[in-house]
Formats: sequence, C-alpha cells, structure tokens
Amino acid sequence: MLRQYKLYLLGFISFFLILTTQTKASVADCIVTFDKVTYSNGNTTFKYTVDVPSSAKDLSHWVLELCDNHVVVSSNYSYEVVTDPTTGVYGIKWDIQVNKGTSKTFEFTLEGIYTIVDVQLATKSGQLIDYCTISGPDCDPQDGDCEDGETSYYVDPYKNGEHAVIFFGTDYKFILDGFGKSTGTFRYDVSSPGVDVPNNGKAIMEGILEPVNGGSARYYFYIEADGITRTQSVINNAKKNGIDGNANTLARSWEYFEINETKSYMEVIAGPDAGDYYKIAPKGVPLQVGIGANAKNVGNVDELGASAWMDFYKRDANDSNVFHFVNDGKVKDINVLLDLKCGSGDGDGDGDGDGDGDGDGDGDGDGDGDG
Repeated sequence: MLRQYKLYLLGFISFFLILTTQTKASVADCIVTFDKVTYSNGNTTFKYTVDVPSSAKDLSHWVLELCDNHVVVSSNYSYEVVTDPTTGVYGIKWDIQVNKGTSKTFEFTLEGIYTIVDVQLATKSGQLIDYCTISGPDCDPQDGDCEDGETSYYVDPYKNGEHAVIFFGTDYKFILDGFGKSTGTFRYDVSSPGVDVPNNGKAIMEGILEPVNGGSARYYFYIEADGITRTQSVINNAKKNGIDGNANTLARSWEYFEINETKSYMEVIAGPDAGDYYKIAPKGVPLQVGIGANAKNVGNVDELGASAWMDFYKRDANDSNVFHFVNDGKVKDINVLLDLKCGSGDGDGDGDGDGDGDGDGDGDGDGDGDG
C-alpha cells in the first residue's frame, strides 16, 4: 500500500515553549521590551516590559497592534481590543498607568498559534503620543491542517537527548513551530521496499532553533528538498545504511530527497551575529526519511525519523549576491524523530527533546558532532 505524505516539519514541541529576544523600542518617555513568546495548549502568549525612566512623564496608556481576526483570551491586566481614539492604532489597549521610575510587565494570550512579525506600538505620556515598531503576532494563524491525501508531522530532536541540528560545533533544538507546507507528495512505504522507485514528492523542514545549552543565538531554519529515485546506489550510500545490521531492509524502505540549495537557507534572527544569512546545500548524501532513518549509530531503528547532512555558504557582508563556503571543519547535520500531527501516517516517533549538546550557542562552540 502506497501512503502519501506531506512532510510538515515543526520545531521541537513540549508542553511549554519559549522564544526570547531582546528587541527594544524607545516609545515616548518609556522603553518597551519584547521579552518572549510562549506556546502552550494551542495558544500564543506575548510578554512585554514597560520601564519608565525617573526623568520621564508617567505613561497613561499604550496599545499594541492586532489584526481583526485575533482573539484575545486573557491578559494579566484589564484591557480592551479597540481602535484607540488617541493614537488611531487598532489593537489591545491597556489603560494602565506606569509611573516614572517604575516598570510593569504586560502579558496577553491569543487563541491559536502565531509566529512573530513586526507590528506597530503606540503610547501616550502626558501630551506626547509616539509610535514605534516591535515584535508581535502575525495576522495569519498557523493551523497545520492536512490537505486531502497528505500527512503532517511534529518533529522532535533525536530521542536520546542529542541535537536536532548541529552546526558551528553547537547542538541546537527546535523551539518554535515551523509551518512548512509541501506542494508535492511525500511518499513513504515501509511495507514495499525496493529499488528504482521514483519519488516525485517534496519535503520542507522549517523552524526556529536555539542552542541546547543556552545562549542568545536564534536561527530561522528552512530546508526544501526534492524527491529522488530510490536506486541501489542511493541505498548503498545512505548515511545510516546498515544501522539495523542489514543494509537491504530499512535503507531499502526509506524515501530520499535532495536539498534544493536555491531555496534552502538559514538566517540569524537574534544574538551577536543577528542578520547573518547562509545558503544551505546538500553534502554528498540526500535527506533520508523512514523507520530508523534518524538513528544515530545506536537504537531507534523502529521509529520514524529523518536525517540529512549539509554544507553552509555565508552571504558576503558587502555583496548579497556572493556566498562563501563555510570551511570550519564542523559537522552540519539533522537528526529528528517524526510524531504524527494529522493525516493517515502511522509513524510513532516519540522523541523526548531533551538535548545535551556541548556548544555555547553563539556560533563559536568547539563541539564536533558525529551525526
């Protein structure tokens, strides 16, 4: 039986997820800091801190831009969702005074899962009205629904506490749902292994990465890969070939995809190197997906997973059309388990996502990984 899939790669998901940055915006006589976004039980919570200097005037109220489809579930202060007549901004408004020399933390929760974009913020302090841009919710929710004949997966780091992705000698894990959607079909049929099996599917991996051992670096990670025919040569060259002691069983059932370097990239979105941009290219062997395809030299041969190996090319700081090969001698790879989100797939990956890598998260760790 041939099963059709959409590989819908999400970041590592636990009961409680946090993305932290240090986005600051000077607003009127105060400073507003975007602290973090938290994902829990299908909802999204945004947290901000308002800190008014002692030399400023008291802040009377402020409003954060929302879209008309946003549904606010709760806030830690009384609020209303209106078009503020003072500033003209539509959004969540807090008529909560913050006195000079003090600070307050504001949180609100939206129904649904929303990624982060730049939104408008407006404040009123005395007679001064001011506007700025700060991180807030996107207008479009990330529902992750499956289309007919397709399957979506959550993607967890390697089960035994390893990285999900490793590069620059540092182990990383997914912390925010990435919502990639394939335009082709991702096929996987463990019951009918064989050779010379064509694959016209497409796999998309997407998410936000944080260092396993802490650190301020955050990376937006996107890989798009096109299906390739499962030939005997591809099977023989599979990186995990023989993980189960027999190269002609598991590896013959895997689906293989070639990373498309014209569409795959990584961008540093927080940390000391924010703004750096990398093109991702395949490194010798294709992305492989199937039972045991993520097994890292031991175990997990009975669980659905994926693994891949990559080369990075860094964009030139002065010429956006020029990329330089990153020759740092460090392993760059992916090892993940797939947990069924929706659709007809029956993979039972159950990674626990507890990483223990040895990098420092700032792109300069000295671990060498052995993915």
